[in-house]
Amino acid sequence: MSVPQEHKTERLWSPLFIFIIIMTLCSFMVGQGLNSGTSVYLDHMGQGATLAGILAAVFSASAAVARIACGPVIDNVGRVVVMLGGTLCLFVGTILPAFVSDTAVFTLCRILQGIGFSAATTASATAASDVLPLSRLGEGIGYYGLGQALAMSVGALSACGGSNVNADKGHVYFLSMKVEQQDQFKELAEKFTKKTGIQVDIATASSDTYEQSLKSELAKSEAPTLFDVDNNDFLNWTDYYADMSGTNIYKDQE
Repeated sequence: MSVPQEHKTERLWSPLFIFIIIMTLCSFMVGQGLNSGTSVYLDHMGQGATLAGILAAVFSASAAVARIACGPVIDNVGRVVVMLGGTLCLFVGTILPAFVSDTAVFTLCRILQGIGFSAATTASATAASDVLPLSRLGEGIGYYGLGQALAMSVGALSACGGSNVNADKGHVYFLSMKVEQQDQFKELAEKFTKKTGIQVDIATASSDTYEQSLKSELAKSEAPTLFDVDNNDFLNWTDYYADMSGTNIYKDQE
């Protein structure tokens, strides 16, 4: 007995719709992970909350502008092309900071991340509405939105894991005047944290502003535990010096 045409249920989970859901999950997981993890990454690199806030605004502004621009592009070149292009842009913006630790480059990467995130998610939403059967459009968009919500939660949580830091072991904060050696200090700090579980934060200030920066930082509740002094300023900071004659590093110099 054949089923009357009006009682047939149109297929919802087509291979293309499943592909769109997967791409959306990936994009939102990366996007939310980046937003949640950027401040943690910058803190680890010795940067402050101000820069993290500025870069969050850069991401949001880039994403907003890209959403407006993406509409005509999607209509002209196609949903899949924009979705894949946005994903590639997001990937480049995410990977590049691992190789170049520079504020200007990181700012550019946040712009790429915002553009890529908007392009990929706008195109995927448009594509989802195209491939869903009209009779089940509301149901399909509901599943699409559920995927977004799950990805946003998992992406934010992913930024919280993977640390070797043990807070019970203490914390080292080194304020250095050797701007030219910043990368070497950070590399050493990462190795020390990996080996000991003790978090090490590195911040630098140029020699002409260093003493004022040091005064400001020492007045904070989480003051530097290590800092540089030169011969001219040595006597200004005697209240903060500790006797290291009983330490192994001192004995190694004998």
